[in-house]
Amino acid sequence: MESVESPARLSRRALSLGTAGAAALSLAPLQPAHAAGFKKELKKRKVPLEDYVSQPDFEFKGEPHEGLKVYDLEVGSGPVLKKGATAVVHYDCKFRGLMAVSSREARLLGGNRTIAEPFELTVGKVPGEYTRAIRYNTFTGVGMKVYIDKLAGGFFVENVTKNAPAQVAGIERNDKLLKVGDTEVSNLSPKEVGALLLGDEGTTVSVTVVPFNTDEPKTFNLTRAQYKVKSTVQGPPVVEGNGLFSGGSGPKPPVALFLALDGMKVGGKRSVIVPADLGYGEDGLNEIPPDAEYFIMDIELLDMRNA
Repeated sequence: MESVESPARLSRRALSLGTAGAAALSLAPLQPAHAAGFKKELKKRKVPLEDYVSQPDFEFKGEPHEGLKVYDLEVGSGPVLKKGATAVVHYDCKFRGLMAVSSREARLLGGNRTIAEPFELTVGKVPGEYTRAIRYNTFTGVGMKVYIDKLAGGFFVENVTKNAPAQVAGIERNDKLLKVGDTEVSNLSPKEVGALLLGDEGTTVSVTVVPFNTDEPKTFNLTRAQYKVKSTVQGPPVVEGNGLFSGGSGPKPPVALFLALDGMKVGGKRSVIVPADLGYGEDGLNEIPPDAEYFIMDIELLDMRNA
């Protein structure tokens, strides 16, 4: 599985802010509001899930699918979106009160400059990468994806493969990796850590981590087994990289973004309940764990072009 250098994860950043900071990152209450008071109003009020309205059912990957549930926070005063037009949006995905994925996140450009670009999509068209058949690679090991976090110091668990030894034993995302067997990983390269996690099927290795939000190390004795990961998402157990956005890149939106815009007007804001299969599925992303039942996505329609 894969490891990259990455800035500190949001959950640790939120923790460092203390109670007040974490509260500021909580799930935005969802209620109509106008531009100047929009963020302030979101902090005060919350729309119950039962107030979301179901859109018409649709077909996805050749199968019938229940329509998305949406709530219009603000209707907008511009033209209604037309199929085939280019929609310019900002979107924010939140899981259990924490901002997990957002087009508003600043990305690093050359010369230490940053920019937060809106996302553009074709209305009514789901990109092929979301609908094509998924290919898998098979590995033999404990099923952990780890990354180097230079800001926090050390290796951390990015993800655990569903039903693989690490996940079954109880190792979770954001746990800090200390040792594999008797070897401390702090001074190892990513490739060396990857080699320790892999091994022959049926062999046993101990993995010592500090569970997230605790200070006490915990050791797990894991029996290596075969597991599969998506070839388009994850590669070998550890890969070096800087984990930073570059110009022209950005977070991957959930497929629900391409399906949730029907009926929106330019200037409008909409909240969407995103189920796992239309979100980040078995992979998860950032603070959204694998197979999360649902998360909330807020969309702001900024412009429509080429209608």
